[in-house]
Amino acid sequence: MAQTDAQRINQALPDVAGTHVSKEFKLNRVNATELQRYQAMGLEAVLPLLAEYAKDDVSFQPIQIKLVSRWNVTVSGRHFELVLNGPKFYDSRAKSGGGSVIDLTMHLFQLNFKRAVEKFRAIL
Repeated sequence: MAQTDAQRINQALPDVAGTHVSKEFKLNRVNATELQRYQAMGLEAVLPLLAEYAKDDVSFQPIQIKLVSRWNVTVSGRHFELVLNGPKFYDSRAKSGGGSVIDLTMHLFQLNFKRAVEKFRAIL
């Protein structure tokens, strides 16, 4: 049976300090292990799950860091041009960025931390 994108992402999530965080955790709290898992995630794998439209700009040629990529993204009718580098992102239009998938969720959906965690958990 073919796996969904969310299942592949969940399997690829890093285990932090040899622990496993199940999806049955309490929805109103974020423990340190769960937060570390989110901070370690690469955004390129998660971005297509968050956005209605996400396309890697293959014409983008990074100058300094070769692992950087630029993405054109649409979320809730809003357009973004994001530069991704592992768990970090920078929105070149809004001139702001962040360092985790939760920061990206907050930015794309204009949510506070608690709501962004809830939104991301629902996606996984």
